[in-house]
Amino acid sequence: MTEPEAGRTAAHYSWDSIEPDHPMEKATRRLVKGDNAMVARFVLDEGLDVKPHVHHNEQITIVLEGRLLARIGTIGSDEIREQVLGPGEVIAFPPFAPHGFRALERVVAFDVFSPPSDKTGIDQG
Repeated sequence: MTEPEAGRTAAHYSWDSIEPDHPMEKATRRLVKGDNAMVARFVLDEGLDVKPHVHHNEQITIVLEGRLLARIGTIGSDEIREQVLGPGEVIAFPPFAPHGFRALERVVAFDVFSPPSDKTGIDQG
């Protein structure tokens, strides 16, 4: 993860220069954190399953490659809605909206979170 240096007016990064982490098996993440938002670049292997969860961040997910199954709705209810997202599609979750994901194939995606935080739903465990 990278964070801007104090007193700077702008920060420039290359995704390739950011050290990746692996918050779950089958997930590679590179993260840039600002004062009011953060963006994560994910590569998700087929079969990755992020269980339904909630967090205080607003989350916007942008799929660049692959197909991602989004699960939306109340955890533990029969009212979970599923939406398949493909390249060029975006889904936005307000704070505390229950959601989860499953990679139907290899996926490259960006997640934008506001406000930034130390953990998100993929940091389970």
